[in-house]
Order: sequence, then structure tokens, then C-alpha cells
Amino acid sequence: MSRRRWIGLLVGVLTLVVPACSDAYTQAEKDATDDGVDPRVVTVFFAERYGDAINRMLDRYESTDAHVRFVRALVTEPDVPDRVRENSSPSVWIGDATALDDAGDAGPVDAAVTVGGEPLVVAMRSPLAEDRPGLAAFAAGGELETILCEASCAALVQTAMESAGVTAAPARTVPSAAEAMTAVLDGDADITVVPNSYGAGLFPRIAQQGFSDDPPLAPIELRRWGRSDVSVEFFDWLAGPALPALAALLELRTIT
Repeated sequence: MSRRRWIGLLVGVLTLVVPACSDAYTQAEKDATDDGVDPRVVTVFFAERYGDAINRMLDRYESTDAHVRFVRALVTEPDVPDRVRENSSPSVWIGDATALDDAGDAGPVDAAVTVGGEPLVVAMRSPLAEDRPGLAAFAAGGELETILCEASCAALVQTAMESAGVTAAPARTVPSAAEAMTAVLDGDADITVVPNSYGAGLFPRIAQQGFSDDPPLAPIELRRWGRSDVSVEFFDWLAGPALPALAALLELRTIT
């Protein structure tokens, strides 16, 4: 499995903990707004050497979601801990893992991923931190309850879960993506994983969004059902150091 695909799968698993956004503000967001913080404006700190990849990612994301705006802030890596601590609005830092050792409560939200020989992580700080669900939202007795896979995805899911250090019950497979989606809609599974080629047909917005100049990396779609307004979508048209940022950016924008 290529490094880029492995990273994509890892980020896909991380996004399992993140509900998608709706147009409605939560009470926590209203409270944050009353305190002078706009939870839909996300500050992204990054070093200049990562700028091209990260700017492409943020441009693409802003062009498809009218409910988020990124403030981009170039910083030098020695300044990371202070800058992240000082920022009161939702923020992320994308950079070298060792630069975040002293960041305290702005610690990384994902494991370091080695890209080009450098361990990169995403750190975050959010006034809505207490509202973010963890894997416990999907778990019973420390394990994810039901993961249903179309058969061709089973090995990918297992690899991704192990890479992310997530303890999960063995994924149950079905012969086709259509059967996987039917089972989830019927309430027989908590999480389903199907090939993106099927997901793109089911969710036209994803099909219309398009991809970067690089060919798509056999993207997968992960979606949690249980409430009609909760879903997580992941498609890995991002590349390189910017990939881990998607999970943190979505997590900062939790709107349930």
C-alpha cells in the first residue's frame, strides 16, 4: 500500500469521531459567539515550507463550504507553543511533531505521520473542545460496536484501524456496497465503509466536488448513521503534509 493511501486511510479513521456540519448553531457555539469568538472562523498556523500544500487544501475546502473561513498565519516552528496557546478562537497547527512537545493543552489530535522523513502532526485548540465526541461515542466496552464493510474494503479498514491504534470488533462484511448501505439505513450497523465509486453516486455533492490534479487515491467514504443529521464524509484528494489537517479542521467545526 502506498504511503499516500496509508495516510488517507489513517485520516479516514480519525474522521469517524467527527460529526458533519449543519447550518444550525449549537448552544455551545452561541455561547462562544457571545464571548466574542466566531467558532466558524478557524485559524490555521503553519510554517512556510508547508504552505503550498496547505493553501491548496484550504482553498479547496472554502470553495465547497460557505460556513467556514480560514485565517492563515505563517509562524516559525519555535513559536508554535506560544502562538497556539495565545489564540482564543478555534485553531490548528500543522507542523513538525517535535515542535509541539511543549504545547501543553494544545497537544496533537492525531498520531504523528511521517511524510518525506518528517513526523508531522495536527495540534488544535478550540473553545468547543468539550463538545467534541471521541471514539467513546461509537464504543461499548472499549470497542467500536459494529463496522459493516463492503467485502473489498475489509482489509483496508482493518489496516486503517490498526494504524490509528483503535480497538475495534472485527468488521462484518457484505457482498456489495448496496447491501452495506441498506443494512446501515435499517439500523443494523453503526459505521459503514463502502468504495467511493458507490458513495459518489449516492451523494452527488461529492461527485460534483471533483479532485485535485493528482488522480484519486482509491478514496473511501465513511459515514456514521443513527441520527439523520449526523454523517462523516472523507475523500482523499489531498496529498502530502496537508492530509492530516482535514480531521482536525472538521473536528474544530463540530456542529451537532
